[in-house]
Amino acid sequence: MLITNETASTLGKLLNIAEPAGVGLALAFRGFKWCAVNSLEGACEAVAAHRGRRLGIALDTFDLHAMGTQPETLKSIDPSIISVMRMSDCTDVAHAILSETDRVLPGEGVARLDAMLEAVWNAGFSGPISLKILSPALWSLKAEEIARIVMAVASQYFPQSASPRLAKGD
Repeated sequence: MLITNETASTLGKLLNIAEPAGVGLALAFRGFKWCAVNSLEGACEAVAAHRGRRLGIALDTFDLHAMGTQPETLKSIDPSIISVMRMSDCTDVAHAILSETDRVLPGEGVARLDAMLEAVWNAGFSGPISLKILSPALWSLKAEEIARIVMAVASQYFPQSASPRLAKGD
C-alpha cells in the first residue's frame, strides 16, 4: 500500500465537502519523499480508493521527472482519471536539493517532456493542459512579458488547433 489510511480518509472527507457543491478534486502528487502521496502509483492508488467519486489526478511533468517516472509508465494510465496535465521542465540538480524554484520553462531543463506528453496522448488523454513555472528568472518581469514568453514556449509543444498533439511530432 503506497498511501496511508489517513491519506485515504482525508481525501474522502474533502470529497464529502466538494461533491455536494458539484466540484471534483484533482490530486497532485508531489515529487518529494516527504510528501504523503509522492508517486504516480500512490496517486493512482488514492483515486482507486475512491472509485466512482469525483477524484482525478493532476499529472505534473516536474513531479514525474523528480520521482523518476518513466514515460513508458504513462502509456498504461487510464486517461479518464487524469483531470489536468501540468507542464514544466526541471533544472539539472540533485533530487535531494530539488525545490519548486527549480521549475523552468519547457525546453530549458532536463525532463523528458516530449516523451511524457506523447505517452499521455497515446494513453488517450485529451483534457486541459497548464504550465506551472516558478522560475526566479521570471520574477522581475511584468505579467504581460511572462505571458508572452510562456505562450511562445507552449506553442512549440502544441499546435494552434484544439487537438492536443505534440507540435514537434506532426
